[in-house]
Amino acid sequence: MSDPSSSASAEKIAVDARRAFEASQLVNVSERNIALDAIRAKLEESRDAVLEANKKDMDVSLPF
Repeated sequence: MSDPSSSASAEKIAVDARRAFEASQLVNVSERNIALDAIRAKLEESRDAVLEANKKDMDVSLPF
């Protein structure tokens, strides 16, 4: 059985993501590409930390 609060938070994340996408469509293409390139660079820079945090999350969830 799933936790109702987790499905509510998943729904909120989805709604927020949709709103962010819609707002991003208001930015001109070259500015949006600059922002996306900056996000990509930051993710690449943080890759090892993100993967380690993800592994910890997966390890904790395994018993469930």
